[in-house]
Amino acid sequence: MNLIRKHYETSDDYWRMREFFRTLRAAAPHPSGNWDVGNFDYWRWHGLENVVERPPHELRYWETPTGRIAAVLVQGDPGVCHPMADPEGATEDLFSDMLDVAESEFLTRLSDGRQGLFVWADVDNAPLNSVLEARRYEHHSSDHATEYHGRQSLLEEPPTAKIPEGYIVRSMGDADEHPSRSLASWRAFHPGEPDEGADPKGAWYRSVKRAPTYRRDLDVVAVAEEIGAIVSFSTCYFDDVLRTGTVVSWARRPLISEKG
Repeated sequence: MNLIRKHYETSDDYWRMREFFRTLRAAAPHPSGNWDVGNFDYWRWHGLENVVERPPHELRYWETPTGRIAAVLVQGDPGVCHPMADPEGATEDLFSDMLDVAESEFLTRLSDGRQGLFVWADVDNAPLNSVLEARRYEHHSSDHATEYHGRQSLLEEPPTAKIPEGYIVRSMGDADEHPSRSLASWRAFHPGEPDEGADPKGAWYRSVKRAPTYRRDLDVVAVAEEIGAIVSFSTCYFDDVLRTGTVVSWARRPLISEKG
């Protein structure tokens, strides 16, 4: 099938892509190389707005002559791309075209001065891996370069959580907690960096709340009673249509120097 290459123009494209990801997850409920709606919302409202500060117009997608989206190409961090396609039409020709776009538009400069591109690929995605091998891509290993997917049956009640002494676990509070929540997020994704780079007014968190799949009752935080600050969070971006969700969690040990 001849597909038409297109690029993001308006917010209508965003909503169409959300339905594309929802359709893929409905057909294949278990985690795979394709995102679900929660992943896409998290990328749009946290990744773009807070981390890389880029507009969504870099998005590329492929659609059929009848206007149905068949594939989406997302750039995460600079030089890191996620080619995702409907398995029914995921051919080597399609992934080759997607990589042509990525190699033309998403290259980044590596630490050794070379231009490079990182491509996320599911181990079971034979067409994509075949194209990557033909183009002499190399496997990259690091803490952030590998994802492990697991699943657990919900037919039985999960074990009761044991909350350590000195912590309160509850849903996210009101606007006065936004700065503390933003600081926790900063420390989660910028380990070792000084807090001066954090957002003191909570604008990061307000961007996260704009995601259509965000629910405050499913944004669970742990507060250290001794210092009165959020030190851990687990946020579920819940798709109430498919009843699936993407969970982002982080925890750390509070610092003694934070007292007062």
